[in-house]
Amino acid sequence: MTIGPRMTGFDQDMLKFAVQWAPYGGGEEHILPTFGLFPADYYERLKSLLDSTAARSVDSASRRHLREHCSIRLAQTRGTRFRSLSAGHPEPQP
Repeated sequence: MTIGPRMTGFDQDMLKFAVQWAPYGGGEEHILPTFGLFPADYYERLKSLLDSTAARSVDSASRRHLREHCSIRLAQTRGTRFRSLSAGHPEPQP
């Protein structure tokens, strides 16, 4: 995989990580220690990155799979926050 020149090194690392861990469910337990981002923030940034022209170096099937994975994980995260708020629990703070 060749990474486009317009991405930052951080973005390149995120994309490489996503492609590497995709066959294994995403490697979510490694996101915070590797990137210093909470998973929801990582998935938001990755989803934006996948929609950019810079990510075209990744084949379209992989981009589609990764976008879907991001959407699912973000929906699950939002659902968890909503259930916490509706149960009278404060929203977790990053």
